[in-house]
Amino acid sequence: MNLEILRFASGAGLLVLLGRAASRGRVRGLDPGELALDGAIGLSLAAPAALAWLVLGMPLPPRVLAGAEAAAAIFLLFARRTGRFRADPSSAPEDSRLAARVSALLAFGAFAVCVWKWARVPLWSWDHFAIWGVKARRLFPLSSLDTTTLHSFGLRVSNPNYPLGLPLVWRLLALGEPGTGAFRASHGLFALGALFALRAGTRRATGSALLANALAGALCVSPLFWDSEALGLAEMPLAFLAVASAALLLGLRHPPGRPEWAAGVTIGYLAWIKQEGMVLACLLLLAGVGILLASRAPGRLRAKSVAALVLPAIAVAGAGAALWRLLLPPGLGFFVGDWPARGLARLRSPMALWKALAHELLAGDWLGLW
Repeated sequence: MNLEILRFASGAGLLVLLGRAASRGRVRGLDPGELALDGAIGLSLAAPAALAWLVLGMPLPPRVLAGAEAAAAIFLLFARRTGRFRADPSSAPEDSRLAARVSALLAFGAFAVCVWKWARVPLWSWDHFAIWGVKARRLFPLSSLDTTTLHSFGLRVSNPNYPLGLPLVWRLLALGEPGTGAFRASHGLFALGALFALRAGTRRATGSALLANALAGALCVSPLFWDSEALGLAEMPLAFLAVASAALLLGLRHPPGRPEWAAGVTIGYLAWIKQEGMVLACLLLLAGVGILLASRAPGRLRAKSVAALVLPAIAVAGAGAALWRLLLPPGLGFFVGDWPARGLARLRSPMALWKALAHELLAGDWLGLW
């Protein structure tokens, strides 16, 4: 087996194991949807810890990284609680087995077509070579962190103020410097994780395997999956973490679920992937607070649950924001210059703006999806 793929599989497996161990045994078995959530939890825990280690000036070679992840997972597995959840009867599937199987085959047939395309098209996006991929390769020489390269003229045009969460995740998955194969494999892995998390969350909330598979199939024909420019960019990882966070929030109402802090750390890590992730994190956090406040638990227990969700999210997102301000050079923000005048100028011709938006959103090549 190719050494790069073997290391990638090992890195992904360690993150899944770490996420499962940190969940303290509340969910058991090898359900694909739950494994996807394990991976989201694992990378949201491992990446901030790895960056903290690197910021302290200590190297993190692949063997040390793999050993630290394995040791942490083993420790958590032995220290976990052994509480079990009974299945929620309201979420039991009501569809016929034949319909569920056929819909699952169609959904994953569509996913197989996406994988075939990702394997054939070149890694061609300029944003990958100028922003995301180059940071994953050049920020970690000799398995240490070196942000001086971001201040060089060559990367001045590549948004040096973008968060470093995605390049760091690529390093965790590849257990070292990622190559083209690792970038492709991670894209497929994040896509598969989003697919499984979407199915798991939908089945948990509605009890319908048919609806879950239909949504999974729709995801496979969306521009997120079908546009090959997304290879090596932040959109797919951001979507995976957002969908996994939503599924974890649904688990707060529909057991078996994970502890509230697990949803909190994945929501907080969205801000590490891309700046838009902060907006998604705020929306998901508001939704999670609403879910917990609407429960029938006593007031004190609800307040405790809300704190267990919100505080980890704020801690992870806030730590990322502080590190980016400390480590990264300033970039060109949206509010630079006379932004009120720019906004007022656009309001003078609203119809032209709406026509331009409608032209993009209704274009036939996007299949009605943006």
